Amino acid sequence: MARGLTPVAQTGFFSSDPSTVSSGLPNVPIIFLRLGDIRVWAQIDTGYEDFVYTHSIDINQALFDRLVGSGVKLDRINDIDIWTCEGREHRPVYRIKGRPMTIENESGKAILKTEDFHLVVKAANACGGIADMNEPAAQLGASFLGLFGDVIFDPKNTTVWLGSPRGDAPGGGGAGQ
Repeated sequence: MARGLTPVAQTGFFSSDPSTVSSGLPNVPIIFLRLGDIRVWAQIDTGYEDFVYTHSIDINQALFDRLVGSGVKLDRINDIDIWTCEGREHRPVYRIKGRPMTIENESGKAILKTEDFHLVVKAANACGGIADMNEPAAQLGASFLGLFGDVIFDPKNTTVWLGSPRGDAPGGGGAGQ
């Protein structure tokens, strides 16, 4: 904390003791996203190359439906082909104008805000993951690691520590502003 990192508790998600992970959830590090009034957990996927649409966030159908139902205007900007365990999938890519996304810890403390992100709707398939969940969920592309600055994954203490680039104050300007 003295170095400006913010802890994100991983209770029920990410742990060196898999028996503490909630049933039906993956044992992966997460953060929380806020888009308007909607708050959801999102996996940090360090292996998800999102170089075509930087700061891609895969969202499942449940989250897409909740966003639309809350009045968020999603602008479809393109489609992208993604290779999965089932082969090539065609997915729509959206932007949200005028609404920043806030990345938060488990208690709602803002870590950073950005308007520089893309939403990619991930349809259910045989590969599993967030797409097959009935509850809203998301998955961050690896480019988000650059927004966080320093990142420490600590499964033993069930915590992920996130910094902010250039020493920005948490919740203030942040990257992408």
